[in-house]
Amino acid sequence: MIDFCTTGNLARRLGVPVWAVRRTVDRELAKPPQRAGGYRLLAPDEVIRVEEALRATGRLPLRVAN
Repeated sequence: MIDFCTTGNLARRLGVPVWAVRRTVDRELAKPPQRAGGYRLLAPDEVIRVEEALRATGRLPLRVAN
């Protein structure tokens, strides 16, 4: 079973504005994400891609190795 994440949930989890996640989703994903009503639903692989894109644009800090 795939657990989907909304853009709002992802923004809260990462600590970034919702608009930044929305714009990144629109720019980075080849096809629009699935929707449920007004919510954009991101599959786990899409969440990873959006997170990487946010890091690449400086919206998230780079991961630090332990």
